[in-house]
Amino acid sequence: MLAITLVGNIFILHITQRGICYFVVFVNHKSPLFIEKIKRDDIFWQNNMEGKLTFYKCCILPEIIRGNIKRGLRCVDPTYIIDAQQERQRKIEIEKKKKAPKNMKEN
Repeated sequence: MLAITLVGNIFILHITQRGICYFVVFVNHKSPLFIEKIKRDDIFWQNNMEGKLTFYKCCILPEIIRGNIKRGLRCVDPTYIIDAQQERQRKIEIEKKKKAPKNMKEN
């Protein structure tokens, strides 16, 4: 959970064009408050995050906006996912044909 929240903070820093933010964890009144200052790191962003945003922008964000799952509807798959599913199915069919006995291929 902490890793996801830290990545979320890095995301917020980038899209808001801010230089720093604070990661704060409160457990209970008996434990000390944990505060960590997180600095914006554009090199980390370019090397580790930019390529992963396609899934977020095409799948997660539209679902947050549409809210299909909350209404019991199916998520809308972006074109690149539908294409990948069709390609995978095509490869499975090719492998099945290769493994089928020769007498089955003739029919």
